[in-house]
Amino acid sequence: MRNSRKALNLKWYDTVYTGKRQMRRVLIHWILRALAVWLTSLIVHGIYVSHPAAALIAAIAIGLANATIGLFLKIITFPSPSLPLEYFGWSSTG
Repeated sequence: MRNSRKALNLKWYDTVYTGKRQMRRVLIHWILRALAVWLTSLIVHGIYVSHPAAALIAAIAIGLANATIGLFLKIITFPSPSLPLEYFGWSSTG
């Protein structure tokens, strides 16, 4: 452990600063997503946001759904870009 810290030239406060920077990024992204939800409610007439806290909660829900379902969909649909080529006989396997 000591050798890896010396090789990377890390100090004890570098990890604290990195943690603060990551937390700041998470908060900025959360606020930007809530702003996007609010702007969407202004543009689309079927969506209504009653309070800024509702937009923040919706941003959390959308982020959690994207993190879980989005990963699952990426795994399931990974081989699909090569399928249309195989239908027409343009397969790269020969």
